[in-house]
Amino acid sequence: MARYGESTGYVLRPLLVVSLLVVSAFVGGIVGVTMVLAMIYASFKTWLVDSAEKHGISEINSSRFGGLLVFIGVVAFVCTSLALSGSEIGSTSLDFSPYFRGYEWVALLAGGLGLWEDYTKRLSAKFRLQLLFFIVASYYLIFPSALPTDVFPSYYPHFLNHPVVVGLGVTVCVVGFINAGNIADGANGLLSCIAMAVFLIAYMETGALIYIALLASVFVFAIFNMSTGLMFLGDFGSYGLSALMALVCVDLYSQGGSSLWFYACLLGYPSVELIRVVVARWRRGASPMTADNNHLHNRLFSKFKMMGLSPLIANSFTGLTLSLLSTLLPLVGYLSGVIPIDSMIWGFIFLVYSVLHVLLFDKIANNNG
Repeated sequence: MARYGESTGYVLRPLLVVSLLVVSAFVGGIVGVTMVLAMIYASFKTWLVDSAEKHGISEINSSRFGGLLVFIGVVAFVCTSLALSGSEIGSTSLDFSPYFRGYEWVALLAGGLGLWEDYTKRLSAKFRLQLLFFIVASYYLIFPSALPTDVFPSYYPHFLNHPVVVGLGVTVCVVGFINAGNIADGANGLLSCIAMAVFLIAYMETGALIYIALLASVFVFAIFNMSTGLMFLGDFGSYGLSALMALVCVDLYSQGGSSLWFYACLLGYPSVELIRVVVARWRRGASPMTADNNHLHNRLFSKFKMMGLSPLIANSFTGLTLSLLSTLLPLVGYLSGVIPIDSMIWGFIFLVYSVLHVLLFDKIANNNG
């Protein structure tokens, strides 16, 4: 029997529910199943659902609790792992060192700021930016050893490698990507698929078990998000995941043996889209912090709808298409070793991607009038 939401008007079919439960059970066991049931519950309660016009390219009323449920899922996966390893939850002798890298609290604070904004709407864009800058800068002030060294070759001016200059640059990049990730949250699966690629590489490079928990939790959210459109990350999820992705890339780059451009390619879509949007707003005399829907994923979504796809399929196809264009080559290159992670070829690839990104936007925008 199909189920209609109290405020969404959406039909959730039994076969889809069963499929989601089976896949989630395979990936995340009882935690995955519980996450799906929680997402269904949150998607069909009026007080947990927002109107469609608040969700970018979504055309159905949806819940913005996705990020919060991803976080709860990560905590549950970690606790389950500890229990299966024979550790007693709550014990003072618990060893969390295999799980965390030390900067997760920064992402949690960034997510908390997003959660506050999700439900109060009382903070200006400028003030949010300042708070994010303070949070990220505080981490690198407390732990300067987390900053990369020798970012610029010796033939560049020496002061560019000074910790203060590097710290400022890293902070600007992390905060910028948090805002870039928030922009990308409107398309089903876009930010979550990019996040899974980042966390997979992070686990393979560091062995930190937090990334396995993140992979499982984000995957469960992503399949629900893309198959139903009833839930998206919200500011808590987009701020938190984006902060963590950026911090992960800085962490991996700081360890040496990799190219900065590899991470630029991995985070390509949100990064290039943010720069394109800021430049476009500047050229028309608007504030860079002015919100609008003049994004590539909005344009591509409209294009897919014009081709006859339903809003849900068009939305999810938009997210999958753009995330694959952004992450597939870096992920395949990394896993196969065909292009070494420290190769400067990644700089050329990022340049080509950036040009294609802008050209694709211009082409779709011109065709849509």
